[in-house]
Amino acid sequence: MATVEEWQTLNKALEDAERRKSKTEGALEQLLARLKSEFDLGSPKEAEERIKELEKEEQKMERELKPKMEHFMKMYGDRM
Repeated sequence: MATVEEWQTLNKALEDAERRKSKTEGALEQLLARLKSEFDLGSPKEAEERIKELEKEEQKMERELKPKMEHFMKMYGDRM
C-alpha cells in the first residue's frame, strides 16, 4: 500500500503531466489554426503534401534557371 508521501508524489507528477498535456494541446491548436490562416491547410498531412509540391516546383525552377545562369556567367562573368 502506498504511503501518503508516495501518493502525494504521484499526485504531483500526475498534475504536472496534465498541465504539460494541456499546454501541448493548446500549442497544437494554435499551430493548426496558424496553418489554416496562413497557408489555408487543414492538417499536417495537407502541409506535407504541399511541401512536396513546392519542392518539385523548386527543382523544376532550378533546372530551368541553371542554363540561363550559365549563359549569363559566360556573357558577363568577367565583368563582375
